Amino acid sequence: MLCIPERETRAEQRPITVGKPAFSHYWQDLRDGLRFVLRQPLLRSIVVIVLILNALDAARFSVLLPLYSLEFLGGSAAAGLITGALATGALAGSFIFSAWGHRLPRRALFVICFALTGGPLSLGFYCQAPEWALVALSAATGIFTGMLNPLIGTLRLEQTEPDMLARVQSFMIAISWAGIPIGSLLSGFAAERLSLPLLYGIIGVIYVLTACLPIVDTAWNEPELRTYKTSTPTT
Repeated sequence: MLCIPERETRAEQRPITVGKPAFSHYWQDLRDGLRFVLRQPLLRSIVVIVLILNALDAARFSVLLPLYSLEFLGGSAAAGLITGALATGALAGSFIFSAWGHRLPRRALFVICFALTGGPLSLGFYCQAPEWALVALSAATGIFTGMLNPLIGTLRLEQTEPDMLARVQSFMIAISWAGIPIGSLLSGFAAERLSLPLLYGIIGVIYVLTACLPIVDTAWNEPELRTYKTSTPTT
């Protein structure tokens, strides 16, 4: 007889979820993430920069690289070597950041890594460098790319209140990745009208200029990079 009330009590404590779809609060959570990011200047800056540079990366590697490999490097094997060098360098870059990244100034590291991710390799394509040089540049590019992802993740963690982290992260990733299909689409149209080396040159210039935005953006002042602003209420 003692077990019956206990079971009833446990049943009463279970949340009732019948009739509520799993995605019912998705848009509300996304709006909460949006509002929080809009109140945090540093997070706003990161989202805009990564959105633009993701679009440029999609153009460089998803659309233009296969075309460039066929036209200037003799086939798809070159594209595989370049992509493999990028991935290998990115793995090395993540290890480098985990060892020494916490000792370096965040703004300088962000600007340098992004500028070197987009500038030298795009210049190599623009100058029609030989395959071995492009593979070497790709490995170096991968190192700086591998340092960027943990750096951005660290900044996001430091700037976001714990109870908002999932919503802020979901919003930032969704918006950042929105640039990928845009970059692929626009580069496809551009490749029909402009030469591939010229396109790489244009992308390289835009990439470096975008990467340098934190230099003039006061949201990136070093004292602001320590932790999130606790004075801002959450929703």
